[in-house]
Amino acid sequence: MKETTKNRVNSRHFKIAAVLVVLALCGLALWAFAPVLGMLGKPDASELIREYIDGFGPAGVFVFLAIQVLQIVVAFIPGEPIEVLAGMMYGTVPGLLMCMLGCFIGSILVFFLVKWLGRDFVHNFFSEEKLHKLKFLNDKNSFEKLTFLLFFIPGTPKDILTYVAGLTPIHPLRFFIISSIARIPSIVTSTLAGSLLIKGQAGNSIIAFAVAGALSLIGIFIYNQIVKRYNAKREKQS
Repeated sequence: MKETTKNRVNSRHFKIAAVLVVLALCGLALWAFAPVLGMLGKPDASELIREYIDGFGPAGVFVFLAIQVLQIVVAFIPGEPIEVLAGMMYGTVPGLLMCMLGCFIGSILVFFLVKWLGRDFVHNFFSEEKLHKLKFLNDKNSFEKLTFLLFFIPGTPKDILTYVAGLTPIHPLRFFIISSIARIPSIVTSTLAGSLLIKGQAGNSIIAFAVAGALSLIGIFIYNQIVKRYNAKREKQS
């Protein structure tokens, strides 16, 4: 009994510490990249942003990675603007690699936090109703295939999928590899749009944004159909 109470206290302390770390990272992100927003509308935005990032020296790369990791851990932060910024700062392919590295690190943190703290930790970000809709992912035989498919399709809620993965029996390394590779199409459309925008190719950038938006809408529809299909199948079996 005493041991259980001690574990609860330790868990509560850890959560408080985790919140403080997240708030500190948010503060770092706002401090580091808020000025970039004011540069975007200027004719020489490309040069201004490069000079600003260069001002951080080698630490600029780590600051960006911290923001990308934060976006994965704090699920309600949208990922697309960060991916577009990566394209503007580093170009299409280097930006893609930067985002993938950040997603990989962030996924590791989320996965093992969920394994350690359990379902209660996930409830800090998602309701039980949302988690229940993805209960079909507990099926060992189909989880890896479905994981790749859901991460591959643009527009799907990849953040909740990362948290749900920690509640399933999937092998950690397999999940990290599958989810990282499957993210490529979704990320590359954003980094391409950002790269084109910073080069002054506004027309091509708008086309890239439009294609990404259309794919996301299609992806959301497909995701909802997959969830409905598997939940209906599960209810029928039970």
